[in-house]
Order: sequence, then structure tokens, then C-alpha cells
Amino acid sequence: MMANEETRTPPSGGLAAGESAPSDNLNNAPSNVLQKLRELPLFAQLSDAEFRQVTDLLRSSETPRGALLIEQGGSNTNLYILRRGRAAIRIVDLQDVERLAGFLHVGQIFNEAAFLTGARNGQTVEALEPLTLWYIPRETFLALLDENSDLASHLVYPELPDMQAPQQTRRIRTHAWQRPGEVVLLFRRKHPWFFVRTLWPLPFVAVLVLLLLLPPVNTFVNALLPIILGGVSLVVAAYVLLRFIDWHNDYYAITDQRVIHRERVL
Repeated sequence: MMANEETRTPPSGGLAAGESAPSDNLNNAPSNVLQKLRELPLFAQLSDAEFRQVTDLLRSSETPRGALLIEQGGSNTNLYILRRGRAAIRIVDLQDVERLAGFLHVGQIFNEAAFLTGARNGQTVEALEPLTLWYIPRETFLALLDENSDLASHLVYPELPDMQAPQQTRRIRTHAWQRPGEVVLLFRRKHPWFFVRTLWPLPFVAVLVLLLLLPPVNTFVNALLPIILGGVSLVVAAYVLLRFIDWHNDYYAITDQRVIHRERVL
């Protein structure tokens, strides 16, 4: 059974059915759960008052058994703390085979990478039992940082792959050829050497330029020299630019569904 959108991905504004106010959640949150949240590298350096501002953002939601709280390739960016129940983590590999990657138990914090970066979810979380969760919406967290620059400066972002501060978040690359729900796992262009080796005519151009710089035969050539050099420079710059664009438009991509080679031609 699939959860509806309000249950599976709680909205950042307002309270959905089954949710409680942030202050009520904090009063009911066990101290050990708050301690785990406090020990996250992100919040470890906050003062007590600053940490209270973060925990004031806590909301509560419930997910029924069998529902997908998070879907791989989805855009759920909430930071979750499992309050009650048990969930399974599943991942679809490059062979399009779904495998079990682990379980979530009471007190665990998860979805941190999507919360910090805004990236798409790299795994699916399925409720094996009815779940009760605390969560912090990324949108309200970023709004808090915008309002409190001191708090933002005290955050310590963990050194995880592709992880940056929200103000400098790396956006997920989108392409017209992407299928609904398709996730780009690797995006690469050819090695820069393929671009460099297309510039083989330039040494010959350099030789011609050096010949032009030799003492001119007559004053007429001497007068035209700046024009000739300017024209040659423009031609060289245009040639290099066209070669770079041609190299840049040729790329490869590996998604969770296929391998793609694309080349756009001017």
C-alpha cells in the first residue's frame, strides 16, 4: 500500500493530518534522541540556544505499514528521526536489481545527505511497521539559516561525497532525455586531451606569425602587420572556441536505468 503525498513527504508549511506542533514534539522527544541529534557533526558546535532553535523545527508524522517514506530518485529532503517502528532500506543497482541494504530502528537519524545538499534520494525507505517519525523540513531549516547568520556560521558540514553547505548546494543535473524517476549516477565528458589534440594546426599558425614578425621587406607590409596579426588572432580564437564547444557537447552518462552517449553538433 502506497502512502499519499502528505504522509510520504510531509510539506514544509502547515500541519498535515496526524502531525503535531513543533513545540509539542520537542517536549515528547526522549533525551537520548535529542542527544543523537546534538551529536550530528552539523549541530555539534551550536550553542544550547541555537540548538533549541533547530529542534523547534521538529515536526511529527506517521507512515502506515508498507508505505514508501522515501523513494530512490525522489526529492524528499527532510531530516528524519525514527520515533517508533521499523523500516527497510532498499537500493536499485546499475543492473536494475533491487536489493536490501539494511534496516532502520528506533532512534536512528536518516536522509541526512538529501537534507544537507538538496540532492535526490539515493535509496528507498519502506515501512515494515507503522512508523512514527520526527522530521525537520529542509525548507524551514534553510529559512532559519537565512534569518540567523550566526547560527549558520556555527554549523559544521560533514566531509561527505558531493556534500556542501545549502547556500552552495550542488543541483541535480537535469536533461531533456531523462525519463521520469531516472537518476543520473555518473556524468562525464571525454578527457581534455581529446580537445587539446584537435588544436594541432596552431603550431603552424605560430610559425607563420613568427615569420611575419621578421623585419618586413617594405613599408607597405610593415603598415599592414597590425591588421594581419589582429586577423590571425581572431581566427585562432574562433577556431579554439569552436573546438572547445565541440568537445564540451560530447558526453557520456550512466543512470540507474541505462548508459548514454550524447553528442550535439553545431
